[in-house]
Amino acid sequence: MALVDQIEMKIQRDRAPSRTKAYSASRHRHADGPGRPKVVIPLNQLQMLHDLNFTASQMAEQFQCSVQLIYKSLYDAGLKKRTRYSNLDDTALDEKIHELQDQYPNAGSVMMDGYLQTQGITMQRKRIRESMRRTSPFPVAHRLSKTIKRRKYSVAMSNSLWHVDGHMKLIRWGISTHGGIDGYSRLITFVKADTNNKATTVLSHFVGACIQFGVPSRVRSDHGGENVMIALFMNLINGQDRRSHITGRSVHNQRIERLWRDIFKEVIHKYYDLFYRMEDRGLLDIDK
Repeated sequence: MALVDQIEMKIQRDRAPSRTKAYSASRHRHADGPGRPKVVIPLNQLQMLHDLNFTASQMAEQFQCSVQLIYKSLYDAGLKKRTRYSNLDDTALDEKIHELQDQYPNAGSVMMDGYLQTQGITMQRKRIRESMRRTSPFPVAHRLSKTIKRRKYSVAMSNSLWHVDGHMKLIRWGISTHGGIDGYSRLITFVKADTNNKATTVLSHFVGACIQFGVPSRVRSDHGGENVMIALFMNLINGQDRRSHITGRSVHNQRIERLWRDIFKEVIHKYYDLFYRMEDRGLLDIDK
């Protein structure tokens, strides 16, 4: 019942004309005379985009306002847009990068940046790439030699399109993983592991992500039955005649497929190999 109540609340909230845009700045006209309406940017939305490392120009695009207003709003809210980078020299940075490369040998510069940030270290991407070339030149060269030219991907803004999908590499042991990613910002909206593949379970994760990040304008998924409740949810909120829910082959759902590649390489494969080794030694019986 709680899930149904959440859906009804979101439907009522999103019936406004601006329902397809999660981030919006209201315009208030002056009561004492003519003039341009005052643009009011919600603090919670500004804080979220700031925490997601959006640039001022990207924020301005989201709120349909000037970059100068974004900087003023950030200053008034006590939020510093220009990140204070960690004070590490090349030697200290190389030691940290080398330590992380031992744990995550296949990580590229973007992934390495994320690992550093989880340890409270913020560095320029250029310095991270240079450090990785110094500490591990051959793997870097190998990754660069295997890059492929991808199709151009373009969406208007955050929450224009989410990609959702399931990952079944651990289904042999009764574990299914479901996730979603924003196509514009590549924000991972949810990744959850479950002991079932039910549509209601997937919907509960999706609704939780919508409550946290806003309801997307559209969602893309494959034809799997676990996505039918998400399709119903999107059509109820945003309407059926605007492709609120788009289906297609998983291989064309490129944002989430790329995410699964990284998650399997960095996380899931450890359990995948472990469970098979346990079966080989008679420690795990999938029939029990």
